[in-house]
Amino acid sequence: MRLAAVRNRVARWIAGRALDAASPRPWTNRPAWSGIAREVAVGGAIAARRAHDLVANDPFACNGVEAWVSNAVGAGIVPVPRNRSLGAAWNAWIGAADADGRTDVYGLQAAMLRATAIDGEAFAHLEFAADGALRVRLIAAERVDWSLSRELGEGRRIVNGVEFDTSDRVVAYHVLQELGGPLALATGAARRVPAEDMIHVMRPLAPGQVRGLTWFAPVMVPLREYGQYLSAQLQLLKVGALVGGFVKTLDGAPGPFDGTQSGGQLDVSLEP
Repeated sequence: MRLAAVRNRVARWIAGRALDAASPRPWTNRPAWSGIAREVAVGGAIAARRAHDLVANDPFACNGVEAWVSNAVGAGIVPVPRNRSLGAAWNAWIGAADADGRTDVYGLQAAMLRATAIDGEAFAHLEFAADGALRVRLIAAERVDWSLSRELGEGRRIVNGVEFDTSDRVVAYHVLQELGGPLALATGAARRVPAEDMIHVMRPLAPGQVRGLTWFAPVMVPLREYGQYLSAQLQLLKVGALVGGFVKTLDGAPGPFDGTQSGGQLDVSLEP
């Protein structure tokens, strides 16, 4: 049997199956799925920005993030030191861990999980102060340059701001510098940060995935539509609660009513 005939027979067999997931008919008008690694590389940054918008404006999305953080971290994941000296060192470091001085180590844990849920990933730069003490500086995911992808030669490459060596091991991250403070976009020249100095937290969904995918990806569109539905219902209720009244004379002619004028103003009111 020729190969073309075999292909036609297989195609007819698939078309006749009751398994919808294997049907050759497209579900939607979207382009064909190209794999999670490629989809994240191309659209991950857009999905993360939309997730930030959703969490900032949708009460259900905001509550979902807080529930994740509360259940996973709570007041903080507390280690159990093996000896008294380690315990003393840990207690001394708790309040000094944040390089920006805004929170303690438990606050950093919550912030990294919150970023992981919204962006699909979280970054923290490990720095050492002048006295040799370790500090942790949180880095927004968008500052690791999504747009930076190129070949470096000899098998080395950069994919979405993450640099790989010839053995496909992550060796560095390229971080955009913030120009003009937090109100400005991170458009400065990217700085190369060695991988050993960076913590990259993400939940890989498939081999070859370089950057994280927001946890809101599967529910983002339904949540948005549900929010629009609730808004439409609220407006409907507001419009339905409006009451209009028409004041006319007995014969329908225009003009003031006798005894209802007060200083040139019609003195009427609507009562419940």
